[in-house]
Amino acid sequence: MPKKAALALTLLALTACFLSYKLGSAPVALAKSHTPQQDSSVAPPLPTAPATWALTAALTNAQVSVTRPAGGAGVKHVATCIAGFALLSTSGTLGTVYALELWDGAPGTGTLLFETGAGAPLGVTGHVELCDLNIVGSPNTAMTLEFTSHAATLSQGVNLVGYDAQ
Repeated sequence: MPKKAALALTLLALTACFLSYKLGSAPVALAKSHTPQQDSSVAPPLPTAPATWALTAALTNAQVSVTRPAGGAGVKHVATCIAGFALLSTSGTLGTVYALELWDGAPGTGTLLFETGAGAPLGVTGHVELCDLNIVGSPNTAMTLEFTSHAATLSQGVNLVGYDAQ
């Protein structure tokens, strides 16, 4: 009879375990709750844009240039937009193209960073504007944009936009 009693007790214990599991009375291991993840539909904040500067030389009959002075130890000028305007009077040479040059330092003695041509038919204003640039100068060095023409019959102007970086 002890075998029958042991078998009945085992069967009773298994039934009790099964019923407690099905009814949810069995002990449950609880894990710590996790921190909610960042909502992927919200874009992360953008970094603050650097302060920009703009230099302009008005349309004149003399050679024009603008210079951003050296910014101090470790400061580099970054040109983001350059523009040049030229108006050749009716007594100039037809088809002449003049260069718009961006210099790291003084024109002629510094490093030529960028150069492009500009020209127009007689009596018509020619315009060159290049933006979305990222032309980086040397640390603690001036940056100059100039037209290379010395013609008295040419009115010209330039515009240089950029920011300073460390």
